[in-house]
Amino acid sequence: MSYSISGFAYAIIFVSFLYFWKRLFGYWRKERNLISKLWVLFDGGFVLYLLIRAIGGLFFANNSALLKLTIDISGFLQAFIFAVGAYLIIHLKFPRISPWYGFYPVIILGLIGAILTIFIPFKPFVDSTGAINWGASPDKIFFITALLRSFLAFIVLIPVILINFQQFYASSDSDVRKKAFGLGLSLLMVVVVGLIDFLFANVLKIALIWRDYFYIIAGIILAVSLIVSQKNVEKDIFAESGR
Repeated sequence: MSYSISGFAYAIIFVSFLYFWKRLFGYWRKERNLISKLWVLFDGGFVLYLLIRAIGGLFFANNSALLKLTIDISGFLQAFIFAVGAYLIIHLKFPRISPWYGFYPVIILGLIGAILTIFIPFKPFVDSTGAINWGASPDKIFFITALLRSFLAFIVLIPVILINFQQFYASSDSDVRKKAFGLGLSLLMVVVVGLIDFLFANVLKIALIWRDYFYIIAGIILAVSLIVSQKNVEKDIFAESGR
């Protein structure tokens, strides 16, 4: 087939992240401060990452060379995303420390991981169910790269998720609560999706099409949750203002 279910799954999640990125962009246009700009860049990195994966899976599913290119580009995007996230963590939680101390080590490690990814002999193909099998060869470079990128994801995404949910519960500002809940939920979904991908492909050996079905369900849940949460927060604020 000329397309894949994997591409469709990535497209669903992309739409959810794009919806929320537009909200973040609106906050940035309103606030025009460093924090809102960094959130736009952080979430925008995920949007671009998902867009590249969706385009590859939808329009170039039978082109192994282009699918391999999407993997390589995604590695550099992840380096940027994690570096911005590390900058944010230091800036928000350790204001006396220069946030560049978070940015530079992470961007360097991320770029090392991205460069190593280029040398991994991926041979992606669409299997009989319509799912993309990335055809990774489990050699030494693959495990080192996977360990490095997983480490960066863990030390950046988990703290950022906790920061956002903490802001959601602590703040009474509607814009802050909407931003915090949306980002926290989106990033939590990223972690869950990444874990499911690893378990399905490497541990449980379950057919990859079930991974894609989970992606689709996760994308729909995320989109509905974001839309409903934005409306509910606005209703709460209006109710408080009328008391």
